[in-house]
Amino acid sequence: MTPERTEETHIYIPRSMARETMIALVNLVNDVYDVAEENMWKETGVRTNLSEIESLIQEGRLMVVERDIKIIGLVKLSKIDKDTGELGMLVVDPSARRQNLGRRLVESAEAWAKGEGFHTMQLQLLTPRTWKHPTKELLKEWYSRMGYTAQCSASFEEDYPDLVNLLACECDLTTWTKPI
Repeated sequence: MTPERTEETHIYIPRSMARETMIALVNLVNDVYDVAEENMWKETGVRTNLSEIESLIQEGRLMVVERDIKIIGLVKLSKIDKDTGELGMLVVDPSARRQNLGRRLVESAEAWAKGEGFHTMQLQLLTPRTWKHPTKELLKEWYSRMGYTAQCSASFEEDYPDLVNLLACECDLTTWTKPI
């Protein structure tokens, strides 16, 4: 994919990355998720790790937004089936929010999916089952404005039994889709 350039900001899929930059990305993701999923997990700083980030880069499944040689956001790209792509682990550095970078990352992920021949883009949103998380409620509204529709919810515990002991509360995983 050709990098998108707007002033000093561009979005691209890196083919390699310095170890210290990958460590910074691990910290960015974990820091953002610690807030976005506060009180949903027993421990903090566990959303991703260096091994996952390295693998995503090697597989060409990580898209980043960079400004002034610093990566300030990212999204994970996946192929679900012959018709469906998926975006996940969407984060933007809190200092760079309110600049439409999240929207641009989602739109770039959708463009990637179209380029791969997919007709549908999906994402999954983890939410507490018995209470409303303010950040998750904002994300539901935001994804709806972006054209995504909630399709089905499943118990996170059923889909990820190996992670259930890490949860601080019961959670559901809702799949959202959008035709592209």
